Amino acid sequence: MQVLAALDDEQREYLREVSGRIRAEMDGEAVQNVLYSTAIERGLKPKRAFAAVYRVLLGKTSGPKAGPFIAGLTPDQVSERFSV
Repeated sequence: MQVLAALDDEQREYLREVSGRIRAEMDGEAVQNVLYSTAIERGLKPKRAFAAVYRVLLGKTSGPKAGPFIAGLTPDQVSERFSV
């Protein structure tokens, strides 16, 4: 799969961890905070972390503010897309 080839192990692990932290009741800002804080906690530069998010969601390395976009998805959709 093309997405897998575009991501390194560190980015894939980041996405799996984020997937486990996102909850249905979270709004866009809460999701944005999870995305950012998880990157920082893992020692992953936010730019690389968000590039991974956009890659699996949009097939690009950038896009709209990720938190609100992801908050519009169900946790199952997030888990499915972030399980790369």
